[in-house]
Amino acid sequence: MSRAELRASGGCYWVVRPNSPGNSLKIPSGTAFRVKYEGPESHVYISGVCEEASFHVTQGSASGFYPSASSAVNAIRSHVEQTNAYLYIEFMIDKKWWLADDLRYDAELSILIDQVEERIMEDLREKVRKKYNKDGTKLASEKVEEKAEILFDKNPEYVAKMRQAYSGIFI
Repeated sequence: MSRAELRASGGCYWVVRPNSPGNSLKIPSGTAFRVKYEGPESHVYISGVCEEASFHVTQGSASGFYPSASSAVNAIRSHVEQTNAYLYIEFMIDKKWWLADDLRYDAELSILIDQVEERIMEDLREKVRKKYNKDGTKLASEKVEEKAEILFDKNPEYVAKMRQAYSGIFI
């Protein structure tokens, strides 16, 4: 399932940042999550569910839809300056809670980083930004990502051409 197809199904795609360990995550629609409110060893949780391609916080003062796990965790944990979301969010997988930090190495839920694909995605993100900046519109990074994913899926000839062009650059 491609990134765009995952989002269209209501699932959440969590892109690993460059130079971060592990892989990106694909979280199916309807997957429950909980965020440790007080700290890494906390047993006080705020709940949510991955739906509508968003991280939907369903309880507490931060209730609402968030475009990324990091924005949901930071809204819930607004009492601290910055939080590494991987260490505070857990997902219910096969009737067991799993810390996101562990899931980014899971064979079924994580997606290995393909340097060529990521370079193509960066090119597509830039095309999206330029198109909307020309119109005087500034898109949020999540919307840029979504539109780039759709372009990736809808332009297999372009992707194949760019794979060929970039294939010798990355090892």
